[in-house]
Amino acid sequence: MNFLIVLMVVAIIIGGFVFLCFFIVKTSWFNDSHFSDPNDEIFLSFREFIDFYKLNPDRYRIEYDYDGDLSSVNVININRYGTPHRLYKIKFKLFSFIRFYYWSKNNKKREKQRDDNEKMRGFLEIVQKDINSIRERAENEVREAEMITNEVGGRL
Repeated sequence: MNFLIVLMVVAIIIGGFVFLCFFIVKTSWFNDSHFSDPNDEIFLSFREFIDFYKLNPDRYRIEYDYDGDLSSVNVININRYGTPHRLYKIKFKLFSFIRFYYWSKNNKKREKQRDDNEKMRGFLEIVQKDINSIRERAENEVREAEMITNEVGGRL
């Protein structure tokens, strides 16, 4: 029995070590400088990022690579020609990055759900228009039938 407990503790320690190594590598890759001007790169804690993000979510662009993994977080500005222009690249320390990583995954799911809801709303509006037109046609047919009935009843 003690052997199983020791084995579980060792497995948890190894798993935790692998988990931390994964995020250390991912964080260092995420925080690597890919731009020529390192002055445009800033470090924020996750809490600071969320506080700023809530002010204007449209200003922050969370970019993903072709595999769907996080690529970068940029603060953008729309220039006078209407095109987005990157102002700053946001970087995180390890634990802030872990929190951001899971937040962005959930945020991606929320955006997909919002898009799906918007599509469903548009579809339901079309269906409602169809229902209204069928109801209108049915009411017109009922009125015509009443007029014919009244006409026939008036002749008798």
